[in-house]
Amino acid sequence: DGTFTHTAVDGTQLTFDANTVSYTNNNDGSYTFTNDNGESLTVDIINEVATDIQNQGDVYNEIINLLEANSDVLVDNGDGTFTHTAVDGTQLTFDANTVSYTNNNDGTYTFTNDNGESLTVDIINEVATDIQNQGDVYTEIINLLESNSDVLVDNGDGTFTHTAVDGTQLTFDANTVSYTNNNDGTYTFTNDNGESLTVDIINEVATDIQNQGDVYTEIINLLESNSDVLVDNGDGTFTHTTVDGTEVTFDTNTTTFIYNDNGTYTFTNENGDTLTLEYLANNGITKNEDTFQLGGDLIQPTTITTTATNTLAIEGLQEGESPGNDIVVMDAQGILKKVKAAMPKFFYMPSILVPTSPDQVPAGETYGEIDLYQKYQEQFGGTGSVPLVTNSSNAGNTLPVLPATELNYYVTWYDTSVFSDVSISDTGVLNYSVDGSSEVTESSFMNIVFEVK
Repeated sequence: DGTFTHTAVDGTQLTFDANTVSYTNNNDGSYTFTNDNGESLTVDIINEVATDIQNQGDVYNEIINLLEANSDVLVDNGDGTFTHTAVDGTQLTFDANTVSYTNNNDGTYTFTNDNGESLTVDIINEVATDIQNQGDVYTEIINLLESNSDVLVDNGDGTFTHTAVDGTQLTFDANTVSYTNNNDGTYTFTNDNGESLTVDIINEVATDIQNQGDVYTEIINLLESNSDVLVDNGDGTFTHTTVDGTEVTFDTNTTTFIYNDNGTYTFTNENGDTLTLEYLANNGITKNEDTFQLGGDLIQPTTITTTATNTLAIEGLQEGESPGNDIVVMDAQGILKKVKAAMPKFFYMPSILVPTSPDQVPAGETYGEIDLYQKYQEQFGGTGSVPLVTNSSNAGNTLPVLPATELNYYVTWYDTSVFSDVSISDTGVLNYSVDGSSEVTESSFMNIVFEVK
């Protein structure tokens, strides 16, 4: 029935259940178990044993039993003293009230002596690491198991041979464990006694990969050592190198396309797979069959930027009849607008104050210097300190402002008894001097005219 009875030399009998699978040592800390049906499962023994010890499971209990059966006895008397009984019965009571410890509830303990010195020990991590690295704890466990255990040998065919301490041998078949795929990433293993265990394979593997653990590392190693290599040669060809070193270079310049006479193109590769693309146009561009033409509705504010080198010119404009046609000008914001063609070729500078003493100079300006173009731009464009006033039906509109370089500047008259050294720059900046001994009167003004180039 999948159970076996072991009789020791002294006649003691022990019945145990051998409902296990056959296993193969993969020499990497994992074992592959296989039943009679050929179904197999690989288990990472090192991680499982370490986890079992951390969780005080069956392996942990077995180790404790072995240690207790072959060790002296230490009894906590509950008052800070301990009584040690040796194997031969000798007893010794001692006081341990010199070192205190604190359980940090995370698998670590902090020990403190009378001097206040402390040490934190990670018990779980130390033991698990030692077992994984086959250190002292691992060696001690192996020694205890080997010195107090019978021998069980895997014969490699699903059977095992058990040799007792007295040399008695018994061969048995352990292909008695079945498992069920629950179709949700978990498997349930059941022995002949009906006892079952469910293992969540997907969750365990996913967690390991997320934490870059053993499974993650093994996947990376497999990919690096068992993957082909594909290299882009930069000329439309690719070279594929297999794991065994075989190289094949292939040319991807094999796609053809056809214009469908309706603004669409069809691309076809060597396999006959096709893809049709349609090109659309908007915002001042119109698609006409297989061409794109300038012209159409603007669907968003649009700016065309020019420079002194990259200028914009329109040739072939027809002559119009003035003043019947409009002309295009740019306002203070740089937006093109049309105005009546009857716009004069010159106009007077908007009225401004020409300071004759420093106390008349507005804040931020310099005595003896006036930026005529800036004053004109502020008044016509409505950006000055004094608001632009217009009729209600024209609210929000401003006067056209020509670029500074499109104007010539003239001072046609000024009071020479007051002003001297009068000059204007190409950008419309007026400079002048005031005679300190002169008398300023109502005739002390200037006439300034702007000419459109």
